[in-house]
Amino acid sequence: MKKAKKARAAGAIKKTSSLPRSAISSSWPLGMVALHLLQQWRKSGRDGIVFLAGDENRAERLASIVHSLDRSLDVLVFPRLNNLPFEGLEPSREIAGRRSSVLRRLAKTKKPVFLVSTAEAIMERLPLPESLSRLSAILKVGAKYAEQELQTRLETLGYDLDEEAEFPGTALFHGKTFEIFPAGALNPFRIEHADEAIRKIVAVDPEEHEVMFEVKELLVDPMFERLALEGKRGRRATLPDYCVRARWIADAAISGHADGWLSTIEEAAGQKEVEREYLGRGEWKKLAKRMSMLPRKAGFAPTPDFSKMAAPRKALRAFTADTQRAGSRLLLVAAVEDDLRAMERMSGIKAERFAGWDEMKEGLNREGALLADFDAGFVIRMCRSRVQSWFISSEGWRCWRACRPSTWGKGRPARWSGSNSQETTPFSFPPPISP
Repeated sequence: MKKAKKARAAGAIKKTSSLPRSAISSSWPLGMVALHLLQQWRKSGRDGIVFLAGDENRAERLASIVHSLDRSLDVLVFPRLNNLPFEGLEPSREIAGRRSSVLRRLAKTKKPVFLVSTAEAIMERLPLPESLSRLSAILKVGAKYAEQELQTRLETLGYDLDEEAEFPGTALFHGKTFEIFPAGALNPFRIEHADEAIRKIVAVDPEEHEVMFEVKELLVDPMFERLALEGKRGRRATLPDYCVRARWIADAAISGHADGWLSTIEEAAGQKEVEREYLGRGEWKKLAKRMSMLPRKAGFAPTPDFSKMAAPRKALRAFTADTQRAGSRLLLVAAVEDDLRAMERMSGIKAERFAGWDEMKEGLNREGALLADFDAGFVIRMCRSRVQSWFISSEGWRCWRACRPSTWGKGRPARWSGSNSQETTPFSFPPPISP
């Protein structure tokens, strides 16, 4: 049995003589779907793309992977409010703040959008893009500081001024400083003022309260998108109004998700209320006609799952040797650096670190490594090259190592923290740098 498994791993190179010709499918590994979406976004020119994922975890993870492949790209994730339609309960301030921040950025951006969301998230009717854009407050170093006026403005935007700034939507004023945790942010900010002017703005670690970085400008979005609605009878928009030119792509099961959520909405209230607050079935069908639906399944070339083999290290070494003899290229992918180093030790290779997909394509003849949260390994052929590239993911190795005495890295980060910027959004990759 051991020899058979080893033979299957070592012989995998010979069995994969060419890449699958079928279209991308929803069942493919997240890394392959992310590469497809990145390619489609680049082809879209000034239009951009919107991708509807099957669930929110998939949406967030895909956005994280796309950002890992191209760190210059602003990828936005628009989450669903975590309350049920018409139940009368407030959504969490964290989720509501994320949505508000993403909508404002969509309304203001002049770049081609890259938005990831779900069918459930896009059903609400929204404020007009121009209405939401006008609500945000901007704090700048050197600008006039009037405390009472600012407090009134923040209360209008839905902020609680009596709580420590430990979670989104809170602010606390004391002496010559105040701290605020903006809508959609990953961390609070401390603002210092003197002589009726803002002197300094710094990001603060939410747990250690240490200064992380300094910025010149901070954008404060409203905590709830509904604050921009113009009354019950006022005009309303839908998410497509925020990304008019974008091309829409969706997972295979998206129609089923939409149908189920529309049924939940229709059962919760009368027809007039439903039509005022949510998209109707006719509007959804019209939007769905614009979407390119991914097929449910299509064949692809996977890499062996070494974590399930009796001797993973030995099998990986044999596989590495066969890959190199065949003239193919091995690329290691993991969410954290510790995992990459462990994979290097087990495979016996020293992989060059690549910052993104473009660098990886340029290094065609070199073994490489990339920090990205792939869920599985796969084989592709680089553009303009006959060399096959084998992506080995650390996902299965974590499960294997969890049952061993030693530790396999630190695992995937609980939440991506992004780079230093004055405006940070956990459902945005990377966080926005300027309005």
